[in-house]
Amino acid sequence: MTKLNTKERILDSAADLFYSKGYVNTGVEEIITSCDIKKPTLYYHFESKAALGLAYLDFKEKEFLGILDRLSGRAESLSDFFISWTTLIERAIRAKKYYGCPFGSFASQLSAQDKTTFESKLRLIKKHWLEMVISVLEKHSSKRKNTSEDKSKLALEIMIVYEGAASLYRMSGEIEFIHMMRKQFEQIAKRN
Repeated sequence: MTKLNTKERILDSAADLFYSKGYVNTGVEEIITSCDIKKPTLYYHFESKAALGLAYLDFKEKEFLGILDRLSGRAESLSDFFISWTTLIERAIRAKKYYGCPFGSFASQLSAQDKTTFESKLRLIKKHWLEMVISVLEKHSSKRKNTSEDKSKLALEIMIVYEGAASLYRMSGEIEFIHMMRKQFEQIAKRN
C-alpha cells in the first residue's frame, strides 16, 4: 500500500467528513485535526474551503461514475445492474458507511452565496451522471427502438428515484426507502 501524499490525505479526510457530517457542518479546524497538519499546509494545497469542496465533488463524481460503470460492465441486464446498485447501497448502510447521495446532500446544505460557487460544478456532475445512465440504458436495453429522447427521460427518472430514496434515507435512516427504490428500479427495468 502506498502512503498518501499530504494533498491526498487532506482530500481523503475532508471527503470522509463532508460526506458523513456535511460540507457546512465540517470546519477547517476539524479537517486540520483529522489530518494532523497545520493550517498553512491545508491552504498551501487548497486555497480555501470552497476549493476543497470543489475537489471533493470531483473526487466523489469520479468514484460514483466509476462504480456505475463497473456495475454496468458486470451486469447481464438492466435488472442485474439495478440489483447490484441497490445491493451495494444496502451493504454500505449495514456497514454504516452510507449517508445518501453525496451530491444531493452537498447541494442541499449550501447557502445562496455558496450555491454560486458550486452550481456549475453540480450541473456538470448531473450532466455526466445522466450520460452514464444513458450509456447503461443503451448497453442493457431490451427495446432497441427506444429513441435517445426516451433514454434521456428514463435516465432522468432513474436519477429522480435515486435522489428521492437517498434523501429520504438520509433524513430518516430508514432502509425501507432503499427497498422502495429497488422496487421502482425493477419496474423501470421491465419497461425497458
